[in-house]
Amino acid sequence: MTPATSIPPVQSCLCSACGQRWHQAVAPDRCAFCGATGRVEAASGSVDNPDQVLPFELDRASAWDAILNHMANVQWAHPDLALHHQALALTKVWVPAWVYRGSYEGQYGALSVMKYTVTQKQGTFGREKPAGSREDAHPVTGTIKNTFALSVVTGAAGTATTFVDANATAVMEGLRPASVNDLDGAVLLPAESAASGADEAWRRAGEERMRAHAVESVKEIVSGNEVRDVRVQVTATWTAARVWLPMWRLAYRFEGESREVLVDGRRGAGAVRLQGELPLDEAAKKRHDDVEGRGQLGLVLGGFALVGGVFVGHEVAEAAGWGLAATGILPLVYAFRRMAEAADLLAQAQRERVAARDEARTRPVPS
Repeated sequence: MTPATSIPPVQSCLCSACGQRWHQAVAPDRCAFCGATGRVEAASGSVDNPDQVLPFELDRASAWDAILNHMANVQWAHPDLALHHQALALTKVWVPAWVYRGSYEGQYGALSVMKYTVTQKQGTFGREKPAGSREDAHPVTGTIKNTFALSVVTGAAGTATTFVDANATAVMEGLRPASVNDLDGAVLLPAESAASGADEAWRRAGEERMRAHAVESVKEIVSGNEVRDVRVQVTATWTAARVWLPMWRLAYRFEGESREVLVDGRRGAGAVRLQGELPLDEAAKKRHDDVEGRGQLGLVLGGFALVGGVFVGHEVAEAAGWGLAATGILPLVYAFRRMAEAADLLAQAQRERVAARDEARTRPVPS
């Protein structure tokens, strides 16, 4: 493996407003996470040198555009969000992690469970109906051999842990050696533990992830409705590397609440992944759901009348059947109008969000 690049001394920062810790190249004049000024304590420090980094593919403008698209495309997101949120900070963030790649082989044992529905005939000429269920379980053993690529995040901001700890295979394909300039214009989250022996702890975490990978692989190759009590005894050959993963984070306020949106700094399969719950237009959503609910009720009532009319016309009297079926026409007409109204409400909300996004694109990108 290429020797890790020596990262120059950094400023270790703590914001007393939001409590976030991070590292960056120079002492900041404001918090990189909540935008607060005059609340950041900074002191000279150092960071563990990464073996490799996954470079950013999105610049600031692209990340901002992805966020605006997110605000426009989430159903029932508040139509005023793109224009009237208060952007506090759009921050380029490195997230420390370990990545592992290798192979394993060995033995496995498990229980393969087949589930059956028990039926019972109702009366002499009755139809069979479900009367219970039973399971047949039998032990299976075999050999397993597989390759793996895993990542374990060691530092995170809020919900970032599960967000960036995703497609490890894609991570492997894009890694490059670290550069002394990687912290220019970016911040680094601290590892969750900097105590002695932390690296070994993260290596053990990687081993646990590898064994979990082996268990899931067994479940895929063993037949049955359910696979239980999986046991694996494998020997693994692997390499581990300390890496930095890329993420953009927007901190903003809307209607008095502090929120965040996370943007993957790369493009997975040509698309940008985002995470963060957006404030919804609850009033508009409720109106739509009420209209749609009335339409669905009309469909049910009209459908019952039509089906009942067919049955009565066939079994009792044709004229009576036609009369009953005719009573379903008005509920169905009502239903179709309400469903069309609900669709219009949904489309109008989408148009409002898109218009807000397009206007927001004309404004400066947050810093």
